[in-house]
Amino acid sequence: MEKQMEEQTTLQSTLEAGLAERKSVYKLCREIADSRNILNLLCERLERNGLVGESRNAMVIFLASLTRHFDRPSSIVIKGNSSSGKSFLLNKVLDLINPGSYHLVSSLTDKALQYSLEDMKHKHLAIGEMSGVNIDKGMIFLRQIMSEGKATHWTVDSSDGNLNGREIVIEGPLGVFMTTTASSLHNEDETRFLSLTLDSSPEQRRRILLAGAKAQNVAANDNTDNDDWHAFDRWVSLGVRDVTIPFAEALVEKADIKPFRIARDMGQVYALIKASAMAHQKHRVVTNGVIEATLEDYATVFHLLDPVFAHSYSQGLTGNERILIDKLAQLHESDPKGVVLQKDVAEAAGINESTVSRHVSRLQELGMLEINKAPDGRGNLLAPIPSGQSFLPHPAMISI
Repeated sequence: MEKQMEEQTTLQSTLEAGLAERKSVYKLCREIADSRNILNLLCERLERNGLVGESRNAMVIFLASLTRHFDRPSSIVIKGNSSSGKSFLLNKVLDLINPGSYHLVSSLTDKALQYSLEDMKHKHLAIGEMSGVNIDKGMIFLRQIMSEGKATHWTVDSSDGNLNGREIVIEGPLGVFMTTTASSLHNEDETRFLSLTLDSSPEQRRRILLAGAKAQNVAANDNTDNDDWHAFDRWVSLGVRDVTIPFAEALVEKADIKPFRIARDMGQVYALIKASAMAHQKHRVVTNGVIEATLEDYATVFHLLDPVFAHSYSQGLTGNERILIDKLAQLHESDPKGVVLQKDVAEAAGINESTVSRHVSRLQELGMLEINKAPDGRGNLLAPIPSGQSFLPHPAMISI
């Protein structure tokens, strides 16, 4: 009984200390916490801090950073050519996040996480470049902890002079931020990450160069103060973090469920909706310690992620896959009834049917085509799915 009372006293003291700290940090971030559009303030600060363009990607990264509080944090890979500003973008957003909420590393060996003494729970691991990860073993370990919230590794311990099996468990949940020059990831990784692609247009390059030129006429100032954003991140961490989405079923009812990867992608959508509601909790209904997300949160996430998913579903295709999609579209358009057999596509593409069958399965998973059995049961009917759109329904289609 005495021990139980002592534990309750300790818990009460911890809660009181947390409330006191939250009140204290709120004074530092009041303008941000009270805002009805925190992401606009984010973009203004990032522009002041030297980021040019890339506001959509920056907002996605920021919301994803808040998902570390959930059971399935969002993970992001930023794709772009060498020297395109991938790391610059990531680092500028990380500058606004409490440093204790992520681990920033340049590279990662295959056993680094297994033997790390760092607390990885509810954090993000930011890796400077994907090439710095042991692809064969390092990514396998990361996949497990990203998907299951923890990773288990059996090894041999000889510290006592004998060989003994020992289990190592790395507790999550853990999200990952990384950059890469690759246009696509391994199939096992592509669906686990939100893929952000940088603007590589000549106009964007000129904007960056102009910003650099203007900076030459301004006195150097390295005293950028992001304490208010660090305080906001801490304020969110100390507050209500349970979020409900009352319109989740309506989203599923209106969503295009053809892409096989929709289960994981919809999880990303839910996570960012919750992150938006949590960030704007001063303007959301909170009942019994649970924040209620609104359609405003979904509208924000829709406009951020719809182009991301549309791009992801059409990128990373192999040469043969692009040929198959093109030939399928041509055959589908030329046939009055739109009836195209898989063997016809194989013949038109000049690729043997067994190889086509493998590609078709992946294209179906990516949501690029749909497969139905021919009426006579002798073959598959293929139909292309229009590109340039994702599975997400427009906010106007959703009602609570």
